[in-house]
Amino acid sequence: MRILFVAEKPSISKSIAQILGGRPQQIGQPPRTPVTWRFEYPYNGQQCEIICTSVAGHIMEMDFANEFKKWDSCNPVELFRAPLVKSVKQTLESFAANIRNYGRTADLLVIWTDCDREGENIGAEIAEIARGVNGRIQVFRARFSVISQSELRRAMNQLDRLNLLTSAAVDARQELDLRIGAAFTRFMTKRLRVFSDLKDQLISYGPCQFPTLGFIVDRYRSRSQFTAEPFWKINLAIRKEGTSVKFGWQRVHLFDEGACLAFLEGCRQARYARVVKVDMKPKDRWKPLPLTTVELTKMGSRLLHMSSDRIMKVAEDLYNRGLLSYPRTETDQFEPSFNVFPLIEKQQNDPQWGAFAQSLLNGGFSTPRKGRNNDKAHPPIHPTAAASNLAGEEKKVFELVARRFLACCSQNAKGSETVVEVQMGEESFTARGLMILERNYLDVYPYDRWTDQDIPTFRQGEQLIPEVLDIDESSTQPPSLLTEADLITLMDKSGIGTDATIAQHIKTIQDRKYAVKDGNGRFSPTTLGFALIEGYDNMGFGYDISLSKPYLRSQTEADMKRIIDGDRTKDDVVANALLLYKDVFQKVITQSARLQEAVARHFGREADVANVQAVDLVPIKKCRCGRSMSLRAHANGKFVGCSGYPTCRAAMWISSSVVASMEALDRYCDTCSTPENPLALVQFRFMPGKVPAYIPLDYVACLTCDAEIEELLRAADFPQNRQTNGGNAGARTANPHGGAQNGHQPPNSRPFNGPSTGRPPPPPPTSRSSVDVAHDGDTKLCQCGDTAVTRTVKKEGPNMGRQFYCCGKPQNDPARCDFFEFMGGNDRPAPRSSNYAPPPSRGGASFSDRNNHQSRQDDQDDSPRCRCGLLASKKTVFKEGPNKGREFYTCARAGSQCGFFEWADGDNGNGNGESSYTTTNQSRGDGRGSWRGGGRARRRGGGRGRGRGRGRGGGGRGSRYSED
Repeated sequence: MRILFVAEKPSISKSIAQILGGRPQQIGQPPRTPVTWRFEYPYNGQQCEIICTSVAGHIMEMDFANEFKKWDSCNPVELFRAPLVKSVKQTLESFAANIRNYGRTADLLVIWTDCDREGENIGAEIAEIARGVNGRIQVFRARFSVISQSELRRAMNQLDRLNLLTSAAVDARQELDLRIGAAFTRFMTKRLRVFSDLKDQLISYGPCQFPTLGFIVDRYRSRSQFTAEPFWKINLAIRKEGTSVKFGWQRVHLFDEGACLAFLEGCRQARYARVVKVDMKPKDRWKPLPLTTVELTKMGSRLLHMSSDRIMKVAEDLYNRGLLSYPRTETDQFEPSFNVFPLIEKQQNDPQWGAFAQSLLNGGFSTPRKGRNNDKAHPPIHPTAAASNLAGEEKKVFELVARRFLACCSQNAKGSETVVEVQMGEESFTARGLMILERNYLDVYPYDRWTDQDIPTFRQGEQLIPEVLDIDESSTQPPSLLTEADLITLMDKSGIGTDATIAQHIKTIQDRKYAVKDGNGRFSPTTLGFALIEGYDNMGFGYDISLSKPYLRSQTEADMKRIIDGDRTKDDVVANALLLYKDVFQKVITQSARLQEAVARHFGREADVANVQAVDLVPIKKCRCGRSMSLRAHANGKFVGCSGYPTCRAAMWISSSVVASMEALDRYCDTCSTPENPLALVQFRFMPGKVPAYIPLDYVACLTCDAEIEELLRAADFPQNRQTNGGNAGARTANPHGGAQNGHQPPNSRPFNGPSTGRPPPPPPTSRSSVDVAHDGDTKLCQCGDTAVTRTVKKEGPNMGRQFYCCGKPQNDPARCDFFEFMGGNDRPAPRSSNYAPPPSRGGASFSDRNNHQSRQDDQDDSPRCRCGLLASKKTVFKEGPNKGREFYTCARAGSQCGFFEWADGDNGNGNGESSYTTTNQSRGDGRGSWRGGGRARRRGGGRGRGRGRGRGGGGRGSRYSED
């Protein structure tokens, strides 16, 4: 039978091979392949070939699918549901290949990883790799706490199965930490890059890191904001038998000086201090509990002046060498069956504490105390061998563990305490004395201080004249900054991290430059750390969802234990936790300005947005690529951009001349939102006179389903729309929803209640996004190579109602081609000039504002140049009136930027008729125009028309749309 052993580290596999195999044979070719050992060992009554190798910690890792790995691949909120992949780490592929190689022919696989949660999960990873090449292999688990011959042989004789519930809990924790950490890290890093100091810094978030940092900031705040308050107390001292004894006031102190003086006066009037009680009683100093991981790190940081992370590394090294038991345990009690005497015997030759160990074997032994915790996996930390050749940190850590263990096996210290109570007037005072009778464990455990306090003999009823009787003024002191031991205590008490991870979390916040430790070992937040916590605190979240408080994470840690106990499933815990954190994340991004304000305040400067895109990550629209779009800011203005940039360059620029401000709200559209893809409503503030009168200046809308607002924004003239997107098909603005609801107003938006125009609001518009793709036999393609769309002629005339093909790009997109073709062919020519083009899909009037490509070429030689220096475009008036059929030149740029206008026949006097043509000339028309066929509209036009009402434009009744 061939058995494959796989340990968690190469050093452990070597120890196992040497202890169980005697003289194992090393095989493989390091460093190309991991160190592997071969030896024989009896199992189930037969001699078996053992192949012993290892991994190096977690051999697999969980990550997002490739399309979500890049930071600009998606909106961070999508990471809460993005697909995950668990695969072998590239750097450890040689270890996986080694397992496959030997696992292919093995009958049994024995997992020798550390016996904790992470070890169980690593074991499950190893089993998955082996089963991938050998489906019949049997998987067993060796459980051990000490690298010793007796312990390893016992583990081999009592093989167990992997605890898949424990492994599932680790998978759950990994998924939550990955999703939550990545979403918040990407959000914070991008959001704060607008600060030059943070431009190149990773601003990471961890569900355990931030509550840990929160403890430090809270204590720092308490100290910084502390206001000292004076108090007063009465001092009493009595000299007897040549010794001055100080007595403590029973009231301790008062914050009222007048009251304290009044009590002092009463004492002075009494003159004598009368002894009212003398109480003598035995007093024990209890020996310490067996050592846990948390207690080891607390004591090490306080007494050895080492960081908790460093203490754990040293302890693990000592464990790997067989000198300590497994150092990651929550257990503070030895099982009744645990035999401590062989371990005491191993310490009796030590030059420092060997004599004390011998005294325990000679009758000084006492059963170790029982604590309240037992993880059922490992005993308390204890020495497993003698170690006389250690130095430096290793010596200090081993000595602490050894002395603690021997102290646990000793007896309590014993003493006699004397309590004397005296009375002056109505006030009572107390003094205490201590006589140590038996030191016991104190002889080996110098970390506890218990000293004699001599006190003279007092007799009840005697009266004594005070040596000192006065009042003393002092003041309250600010709380001290947290030491590492204090921080570990808070984390352990609040359920932040586990015994195996607390030290790493403390190290991480220092590595991330969120907190620093001073020369006295006390923590202070850095400027960045303080600003981050303050920013999140200013968002006003309750304690139960605060990111800087421990509640959220402690609930997650408690759920991990419930998975292990079988009370909850992994999927249930992950789903509920992600739902909660996603809700918090969406609240955070709607209040992200609070975070940026805090950072700006503490860094002493405003954000530098000259060349950096500041992203408001609240999803407000669905992009045609399937990702979400959000409001973004650039030096050139605001725009709605896709989270998939630069892969997807869809964008909608916002004209500052029309929109004074817009902000994503923490309310969502009931029509467009789903639990997986919530779309926020947007608060607009429009510039006066820039929108139809029936639209209020302050307006709440959904950019996805409120077609009227979308049309207004797209029609707004903004130069960057062309400068940024021109010529780039990937940047073209497109409606991502091919079937948007016409004229829908989201339930949460404000109704139109603008100034009355004397007539009801116009009918809801037909959204451009509702046009159909051409399907007439073969698919029609425009000159861009894209599928053409169909539109219908709305203008009265011989072609009214007739459908035609045209380019599907927006009217104001400079990449839009001039393709035009009537459905069924151009066999019914319209009574128009030869340079006819279909009415524009957006932003146009009832004239041809795009000549076909050939006509422009024909007219180039005779066309004048506009004020932009470009060849002017020839157009034809189709509006009924005196100028119908008349040709004119205007600026060729979309939107007629320069305002150039010239009649083609040379007669440039004011027209007398009604013209629907709109340019940027500042002439006033008296006609009543229509933005959508109704309401007040301001137009800029070249003619002076007739009509009622006020408007800037060509006058007359004109519709802004002629296609739909």
